[in-house]
Amino acid sequence: MTMSATSSSGLRGIIAGFVVVDTATQIAFKWASERIGAGALDVAWVLAALTTPALWLAVFFYALTFVLWMLILARMDLGRAFPLSALTYVTVPAAGMLLFGEHLTWPQTAGIALIISGVLLIGRGKPE
Repeated sequence: MTMSATSSSGLRGIIAGFVVVDTATQIAFKWASERIGAGALDVAWVLAALTTPALWLAVFFYALTFVLWMLILARMDLGRAFPLSALTYVTVPAAGMLLFGEHLTWPQTAGIALIISGVLLIGRGKPE
């Protein structure tokens, strides 16, 4: 399947949106977990989770991630699309550093570099 320049740029926009929204999903889940705490898995904890706005924001982003993923798969082979989802292994740790003061070890940093390299190599394949 060949894509015109317009549909190709539209696909890039959908992919970028997917990465941003998937990253936002993970950040919202982290934010919700900090609000809820690490209590026992009991009725009180579940009620606390269900009344935490950050959890509902995470659920909303999760649903939006699903929609964007379906749009990507409708336009692209799974073998080329799936590695793009690995980009969130780059953006989520970066957001964790910026928003939560988390730190990366050298092995984690090397892994992120390998992920970026892999996505770039896969992206250099023949266009559909």
